[in-house]
Amino acid sequence: MTLKTPALLTTSLAALLLAACGGEASEAPAQSRQTAEQAASADEPVDQQVIEAEAESVEEENPLAAIPAGTYVVDPGHAYITMSYSHLGMSHPVLRFDSFDATAEVNPDAPAASTLRVEIDPTSINSAVEKFDEHLQSADMFDVAQYPEITFVSTGIEMESATSGTLTGDLTMKGVTRPVTLDVTLNGAGMHPMAEIPAFGISATGTLDRTEWNLGYAVPNVGAEVDLRIEAEFQQAQDEAE
Repeated sequence: MTLKTPALLTTSLAALLLAACGGEASEAPAQSRQTAEQAASADEPVDQQVIEAEAESVEEENPLAAIPAGTYVVDPGHAYITMSYSHLGMSHPVLRFDSFDATAEVNPDAPAASTLRVEIDPTSINSAVEKFDEHLQSADMFDVAQYPEITFVSTGIEMESATSGTLTGDLTMKGVTRPVTLDVTLNGAGMHPMAEIPAFGISATGTLDRTEWNLGYAVPNVGAEVDLRIEAEFQQAQDEAE
C-alpha cells in the first residue's frame, strides 16, 4: 500500500518524540499501529476503485464510437499494400500494388462484427523495375492473363483491445484460396478534417508462404516467406454520407 510505510514512519517518529519529552510513550505504539492500520485499510478500497475506474476507461475508449455504422470505402490517395522478401539473403526488395479497392462494413458498437473485402489488380504490381514487373505478371508468378484478380474476404475479427486485434480472412491468388491472419491496429476514427466525412484508418501486418498459392518461382534462392504491410484510410461511402 502506498500510504502504509509513510504512516508507520510518521507515527513511530511521534512515539520517539513523546518518549524523549517524558510523555506516555507506552500508549503511543498501540495508537500508532491503529492509525497506520486505519490508513492502510482506508487506502485499499481507494486503490481498487482507481484500478476499476481505469479498466472501465480503457473499455470505453473505442475510437469507432466517433463514426456512424455503415459502409466505408478505401481512400485511394491514402492506401498502400506492400510486401517484402529475402533475395539471395542479400536484400529485402519491396513490391507494391498500385490499384485495388477495399470496402468495410463497420459496426462501431461491436467492432468484431465488422467485415472487410479487398480486390487487387495484379497487373498493377510495381517493383520500380519495368522488366521485373513483366516477369512478375507472367505465368512464372502471378499469371495475370489467367488470373486477373486477387481477393481477400474477412472471416473474423478478434479484438484484443479497443484499438488492436487480429483479422482473419480468405486470400485468393492464382485460383488458390487459403486463410491468412493479419495483426491490425485501428489508428483513429472521426470526422475527416478536410473531406468533412466520417473516416478511420488502420495499419495491418502479416506473413505468408507464397508457395501455398503456387507462387514458388526461384525458391529457395528467393525467400518463400513474404511480409505484408497495409496502411489504409477509409471514408464513409458517398451514398450513405449524403
